[in-house]
Amino acid sequence: MAIRYNGTTIGTLTICQARKEKNSNGEYVEVKDEKGHTVFKKFPIQIRDSNCMATFLHVYKEKEPLDPKRPWIHVLVMFFMDEQHLKRCLKSDGKEQTFESIFGGKLKNIRLNVYYKNMLTLAKYMVRDGLKVTCYYQKPK
Repeated sequence: MAIRYNGTTIGTLTICQARKEKNSNGEYVEVKDEKGHTVFKKFPIQIRDSNCMATFLHVYKEKEPLDPKRPWIHVLVMFFMDEQHLKRCLKSDGKEQTFESIFGGKLKNIRLNVYYKNMLTLAKYMVRDGLKVTCYYQKPK
């Protein structure tokens, strides 16, 4: 079944991944700032209304698009078809997984519109995983 999403954003979050660069030995190491703190790349993620429980997209504007009328890029990051699919993803390879291991980075600024019942289900599993989730209720226009 194909994933179909529309323009309605029903939640947002940010994925923070440690920046890595090659050192003189050819190994990738985390980039540190002058105080010794890890430098992170941040990716804003939209959760869109779709034919799935949740569709996570990284949407950004291309600097030099081939077609100037279509500068926006939509990258599918993850999707959960339903609650059963979410449970299976959290128990991948017979081991307990976390949302951060599934998304490949720390999850911050999680905001979910609980007008959509699927977001309540997603919030339940995210909170169980120890993530801070902000829920709000907003009817679509």
